[in-house]
Amino acid sequence: MKKLLALTLTILMAFGNISTPARELFDDVPETDWAAPYIYNLVDRGVINGYGDGSFGRNNDVLRCEYAKMLVNIADIYIQQSSVSPYSDVPTTEWYFPYITSSAAYMTGFQSSDGTLYFDPEAPATREAVTVAIVKALRIDVSAHKDSNDFLAGKFSDWNNISPHNRPYIAASVDKGIITGDQNGTFRPDSPIIRAEIVAVLYRAFPDEHNVTPAVSKSDNSSAVNERLTAFFLDVGQGDCCFIELPNGETMLIDAGTASSSGYIISFIKERGHNDIDYVIASHPHADHIGGMSKVFDAFEIKNMYMTQKSSDSKTYKNMLASIENEGCSVNYIQAGTSINTIPNVTAEFVAPYRLNFSNLNDTSAVLRLDYLEGSYLFSGDAEQMAEYEILSFGRNLDADVLKVGHHGSDTSTSDAYLSAITPNIAVISCGINNSYGHPHQLTLSKLLNIGASVYRTDTDGTVSVFTDGNDITQNNVVCYGKS
Repeated sequence: MKKLLALTLTILMAFGNISTPARELFDDVPETDWAAPYIYNLVDRGVINGYGDGSFGRNNDVLRCEYAKMLVNIADIYIQQSSVSPYSDVPTTEWYFPYITSSAAYMTGFQSSDGTLYFDPEAPATREAVTVAIVKALRIDVSAHKDSNDFLAGKFSDWNNISPHNRPYIAASVDKGIITGDQNGTFRPDSPIIRAEIVAVLYRAFPDEHNVTPAVSKSDNSSAVNERLTAFFLDVGQGDCCFIELPNGETMLIDAGTASSSGYIISFIKERGHNDIDYVIASHPHADHIGGMSKVFDAFEIKNMYMTQKSSDSKTYKNMLASIENEGCSVNYIQAGTSINTIPNVTAEFVAPYRLNFSNLNDTSAVLRLDYLEGSYLFSGDAEQMAEYEILSFGRNLDADVLKVGHHGSDTSTSDAYLSAITPNIAVISCGINNSYGHPHQLTLSKLLNIGASVYRTDTDGTVSVFTDGNDITQNNVVCYGKS
């Protein structure tokens, strides 16, 4: 109780006084309650409600499903119209389904060991999760807090309990006065937040209805603001697979992991509501990139196939060819300069391979640059340094916000010159937990961090999604599904 009192007093002193309209009080919120002004302000704005018995439940934990609704309401987030749930434990018939679905870019779910995505809607919302979601919804630039350990260590004795990939968000929120810790110097990132606290935090972040510039406005029905490109770097173990939802509603799949990961790939895509894939790309004929292709072709209608003409004698490659023939889809062969020109406002151009006579099959990888207005991605396949130098020698524009790091983070890829030409804000590495190759190598990680990239890994972060609404891509556009 002493800790709670200290925290609430800290919040009150930090926020000052606000005026509220005179109205009947909730039974459990007397006029003298420090939280009363914030409670009634947010009630009047339609952000939060009391209970049917006339109480507010000021000391009740905020559930994750409840917080999703609060965030959608106060941040004016566009409510998506969907008939498919992205989470196994969020039925479409539940009241909270549209709020959880619409806030997914800001409040993440979880991923179990078998690849199932879940949200845990009736679990308490933690202080860390609440804060990260607010920072993302406000589009606060967290780049100044990329190296936030020292800042947080100076604020909270338990700073190391904050998830490393969320520390920049917590640091930015503390710096802006959105949230504080206890007077005993702790932040308690995993502790539930109660309803009296959440109204104060939300008021501080959104002091009135007119200070928000939402990513997608509920009041704007123009197609431009509702369009988003999202790349899902799927957690397929020691392999590569990226599923992309394009802004015009079409879809793209780059590689398909190993054969053992095909079940997760298929279920993920179907749970997103897709029964066909418009563009499938095979970067090169290694089993950890095309192992799941045959099953993918069995599960979906494939409209266009893109692959290099580099062949293989492997059974995996032959199975993929048989599936392509059975499907009867359009086959397009990739070389540097090949492009996909049918996606509005999106440029998709392959910057490699220039040739196929490399002794190393990895160097024949198709490398794709994907741009949606100002947001850009570069998918490097398994291209190693020989291929990177060749790409550089032809003077291609490689500058990109997001880099899918080559060859699972091996030090045989990501040369200094190649990385300097890209200067990514975000780097995603696809690799398996405790893999026998030691991926990602420390040298590669050091290079990425030294150039200022925020690094995400499927072996530690689970499936990672990176979205853009056509603007530059920063940490605020990243959602990690996590490992169970």
